[in-house]
Amino acid sequence: MNVLDLLALLPRGLTTFLFALAALLRFYGHDTPEFTAGAVQDALLGWSLAAFLLATAALLADLGLEWHRRSRDRDQRTTRDMEARRRTEETLRRTLEEVRRATQGVRLQIRCSTRSFAFQLNDTATNRAGLNDCLALLREYGGLD
Repeated sequence: MNVLDLLALLPRGLTTFLFALAALLRFYGHDTPEFTAGAVQDALLGWSLAAFLLATAALLADLGLEWHRRSRDRDQRTTRDMEARRRTEETLRRTLEEVRRATQGVRLQIRCSTRSFAFQLNDTATNRAGLNDCLALLREYGGLD
């Protein structure tokens, strides 16, 4: 994770921390009411400090969990993106292979048609050999039985 991801976590956590800090400091620096004894004041401050420490621990745990969740989400997005890219590349590869085969078939068909026309127009041994070559190619690659 980069610094911006960490900063995205801070606003909620920082607000929680500042509220806890304000609650802690509220008890310090003020005179206690007259009916409060010194032991009660010490107990309040102790509990206030304990609550602050618990809130700080909870905040740190929350930040850690949020960091982990965002990291896991980012990893899942990366995995999904890589899988989608792999599927797209596989589809593209198959499509290119189909286009190559279709182009090869069209070239073979054009070649054989030209030899056939040449043989029909001029019945020579050269044209006959070319037509026989095309028939052999069609038997081999074109599925002619």
